[in-house]
Formats: sequence, structure tokens, C-alpha cells
Amino acid sequence: MTPPSSPSPETLGKARKLLNLYRGTSGGEQDKARAVLERLLRSNGLTLADLDPGLPRSADVSLVTAARSADAWLAALDRNDPDEVGAALTALVDDPDLTEQERVRVLRHLDITRLTESRAEAWLYDLRDDEVSPEHLLAAARSLPEASVLTVGGMSLAAAVRALVIPDARRRARPDRVLRADNETHAVYLAELCRLLSGLPARAVLDEADAWTVRANVSAHELGRVRALTDRAALAAALERAARQTARDVVPPAERRDR
Repeated sequence: MTPPSSPSPETLGKARKLLNLYRGTSGGEQDKARAVLERLLRSNGLTLADLDPGLPRSADVSLVTAARSADAWLAALDRNDPDEVGAALTALVDDPDLTEQERVRVLRHLDITRLTESRAEAWLYDLRDDEVSPEHLLAAARSLPEASVLTVGGMSLAAAVRALVIPDARRRARPDRVLRADNETHAVYLAELCRLLSGLPARAVLDEADAWTVRANVSAHELGRVRALTDRAALAAALERAARQTARDVVPPAERRDR
């Protein structure tokens, strides 16, 4: 009997249900679903690709397990069904094994701000930084170029977005401040205090007036801690100890006369 050239929607729907059953079961139930699905495919001149564009053009159902799940999700991106595209994006943004070209395809459909909004609560819980709010995360996401996401390799797209959004959000949550220092050593000391308390880079800078300052992003609370922890006497004593130790390190033992 010659199979119909264009299977009915009912036939395709039944075949897709059998495919989903095969994917979601194991053992004897899976074997039964495979046998029924293969008979249906062959009797109607269909292949697996007719049911899922990410699958091979074959009626051999065993090939389903050999195909990457990402291939099926990537194929769904080209469909006109918003629900299918949404489900595909949900799966693909957390896949760390996409190729560079596949990452570009996913990014074309991905709204980085919406992704950040959906993950904000979890990201903030893991971050444990009381200064950062969801608004800071969303502002950082809105300013994030897609090209920057592609430069972060070795992780999923969602992880790459998080890696870029979090530091920017932390900076946005903290004012950019200028702290005056007595000298270069004091500036380095203040910069390191700011870095340790905020987790963000801080710089010791010599300005045009030959005065040392520190540029740092710190909250009001962190600035208060910097001031409380700034102990000039302790710094001077530490520098003196370091100077003495450095002298001992550079003079060879054979030349010492203090023994």
C-alpha cells in the first residue's frame, strides 16, 4: 500500500505522543512505544525529523537517544509557536556545551533583561550582598551588550550573563568615592581595605596636584568600616617591621655581624 504523501495532523500528533512516551519511559514500556512508533512511521512514510527537526531523517527510533537534546531545542527556536520557543530558551540558556554558533542563535531570541528578572531572586540569595537590589541587577542587564556575553566561554549563557551582571550590579549599588590619603603607602592601605570590604577593585591614584587619593566603590557602611579600621599607628608599626625584615632578607647570613 502506498503511504499518503501528506500525513494528517492526527497521525503526526499520535506519532509525537509516542515519541514523547518513548523518551519518558524505560524498560518494557519503552520497547513497546518504540515498536508502535516505528510501525506508524514506516506505514505513513515518515521519519523522526518529521516529528522533531532536531532528529535524524530515519525511522529507526533508537537514534533518538543518540541525538543531543540541544538539537531538538535549537530546532524549536525556528518555529512560530511562542510556547515552544520559550521552552527551548529555558533549556538552552543553561546548556554549557553549545557551540559558538549555537550560542549566537540562542542570543538572537534571548531577552537578557527578562532572563535576569527571572533569576534575580536566586542570584541575590547566592550573592548575599545586602547592598544589591533587583533593580541594580536589571539596570546592569539592560546595559549589557550581547557581544559581551559571547566573550565568556566555558559556561552556559545564563552563567555568562550572571558573571557579567553581578559585578556591574555591585558597582551600581555603591557610590564611586574619592578618599584622600597622606601618602602612597597610606593610599595603598586604604585601597586594600576598600577592596576587602566591598569585593570590588579600588585604585590608589596620584592626582594632578601630586596628592594621593583612592578611587573606590563602597557603601556608606563600608566607608564607615574603612574609617574605623584605619589605624595610622598600626600601619607605621607594620611598615617598620616590614623594613627590618626586608633588611634581614637582603643581607646574606655570611655577611651579618649581629650574631
